[in-house]
Order: sequence, then structure tokens, then C-alpha cells
Amino acid sequence: MANKIYLVYDFEELCGVFSSLSLARKAVAEHLSHIKKYTQEKSERLGFGDVEFEVFEDQGERRWIFALLAKTKRDKRDLHRRRVAIYQYNQDEYYSSMKRLAEQKTSVPILLSEGRGFEAKAPALRNKG
Repeated sequence: MANKIYLVYDFEELCGVFSSLSLARKAVAEHLSHIKKYTQEKSERLGFGDVEFEVFEDQGERRWIFALLAKTKRDKRDLHRRRVAIYQYNQDEYYSSMKRLAEQKTSVPILLSEGRGFEAKAPALRNKG
């Protein structure tokens, strides 16, 4: 049986790699607490006042998404939105969306050697002189 690993991402930022879902969830909770603190401090500096936070969770197959919404308490205006995700993978296993696309039977051939794919042309050189 392959060992599972859990990757925690916030947008394009890798926040950590964990050996269990519970550790990954703790990391997400810590990460969201930093975001909340930063958002509250920024709101006070900009004069928006107190902030309300809502956290939503969605569980899929091998992925968990946490969405954070920050709104002003006074007039419920959106201040900040954030999405943090946990992805479950098998350790030492290759995963790639390009691999999946290449393996689809309906995909368009992309290899130049097949003669049906995109043919690259050499860039035009400007005459300097």
C-alpha cells in the first residue's frame, strides 16, 4: 500500500506537505488564522472597522477546499476572499494533468514527428544595421 501525502496550497503557494489529513487540517487552520489576523489589522488601518469571517468547507475525492470570506461588520461589504486546498496523493507517484491529456483518446496529437501537430517556425530575425 502506498503512503499518502497531503499537500496544502493557498493559490499558487505551497504551504506544506503532511503525512496525515489531520496534520494538513491543522496547517489549514493555522494558515487561516494568519489570514484572519492580517485582514483584521489591515481593516483597522484602512478604517473599515471590525470584520466578520465565514469559513466554508467542501470535500471531494482526494481534495478538501476551505474558503474564507471576510466582510465588514458594519455594512457587510466584502473585504477579502481566500481559498485554501488540501490535495491527497500517493507518495513517490507521478501525477500530471499533461499525462492525463496525452492519454485521452480524443486528444489531438502534439508530437511534431507525427507530422500532424503544430509545426514551429524559426523566429524572424531583424536586420540590425
